[in-house]
Amino acid sequence: MITVKIGSIKTSLIKNKDMSRLSSAQRKKLKASTFCGPDRSFPVPDCDHVIAARRMIDRYKGEGSKERIMACVERKAKQMTCKTKSDK
Repeated sequence: MITVKIGSIKTSLIKNKDMSRLSSAQRKKLKASTFCGPDRSFPVPDCDHVIAARRMIDRYKGEGSKERIMACVERKAKQMTCKTKSDK
């Protein structure tokens, strides 16, 4: 999160959406262990991608259990010391 002050208004902004985007080449370079879900469906190389996975899981229509995918995402979040769902 980024805090910005414009005049007398101070606000917090969420990081740019592109910070959690990977190019095809970047995605191909990631180790298989970086992914959660079948067919390398959820890359989780950093905390931005943990947030993205949490937001996108409801739209996922592919194979595999959403619960298992999210369990994987949460394990990786813990390993990388990302904020958990209960941290606010």
